[in-house]
Amino acid sequence: MSFVSRFHTEPQSGWFLNGSYIWETNLLPEKEEAWFIGDVPVVFFEEGLSQRDFTDKNQLAKILLKKKNKQIQGIYLKYIFDYIRYQNQFLLKDLKNQKQSDHNFSQNIVIGDKNKIAIHPQAKVWPGSVFDTREGEIFIDSDAEIIPPSLIQGPCYIGKKVLIDAAKIRPNNSFFEGCKISGEVADSIFLEYVNKHHDGFIGHSLIGSFVNFGAMSTNSDLKNNYSNIQVFLNGEWIDSGEIKIGIFSGDHSKFGIGSLMNSGSIFGTGCNLFSNQGLFPKFVPSFSWGNGIDFKKYVWNDFLENTKKILKRRKKELSHEMILRLKQIYDNIEVEKNETGF
Repeated sequence: MSFVSRFHTEPQSGWFLNGSYIWETNLLPEKEEAWFIGDVPVVFFEEGLSQRDFTDKNQLAKILLKKKNKQIQGIYLKYIFDYIRYQNQFLLKDLKNQKQSDHNFSQNIVIGDKNKIAIHPQAKVWPGSVFDTREGEIFIDSDAEIIPPSLIQGPCYIGKKVLIDAAKIRPNNSFFEGCKISGEVADSIFLEYVNKHHDGFIGHSLIGSFVNFGAMSTNSDLKNNYSNIQVFLNGEWIDSGEIKIGIFSGDHSKFGIGSLMNSGSIFGTGCNLFSNQGLFPKFVPSFSWGNGIDFKKYVWNDFLENTKKILKRRKKELSHEMILRLKQIYDNIEVEKNETGF
């Protein structure tokens, strides 16, 4: 029995929205319609759909054939690097209407308009840091802490319980709950509890939850010849159309001290990697263990025990459903390797 068949199998009725579409309208189609961007369904209404219907492309196509096809405009995040491409646009929009801060900046340096800085009353901002709002707003959420000397350039979202410790935060960053940040970060999205509490550079990257970067871990986000970055997705190399793209890491992956990562690299879920004093390959399958030259498959029980320890330190725990999902990824690694050739 697959993971999909274990959960959410009861038929559901209602509106089905594509999560990769940036929804910027209050309108919905008529029930006999389905809205598309190109050949991608964005939203439609149906009764009695189960999750299996979405994993069977033929079944979904039959359902959509009954609908009146209407093409719409909008932003569809087709590839993982699209999150980096559009982050600036949506950060500026999301942060624009945040409540201004009553914080006294007399012991900090503000470059630009201080009214573009919003600090939650329960956040701690110590004297001695620099805030730069010339390119956009800065929002510091509850229980976040800013330790000097830090430079924070907007637009930037600093989430709940995030620690910024003597860091250089360049424009266009989103740090979600519990992240620890030192060193330099630019144009990146860090999901919950990413630990980058050391020097090193991460730029133009999307990092999954509970990823750890050892001291001096650094990625490239620009080629010497300024050509477009190629990213390996679904078994083929995709031209990102961008000259600046960093790395993409799945949840629970760990990078040892001195890790060096090439532009456009993909690292799967649950990897345990340590430096061989060279660049890691540009595609590393989930649950890889090793130094970039000789990868082994991470022993499942070792991964699970270590992950539980890490989450416990943050007063979190793996749910039963998440363990099953991770195990499904683990069991399908050989299929992934065969399909990708890695």
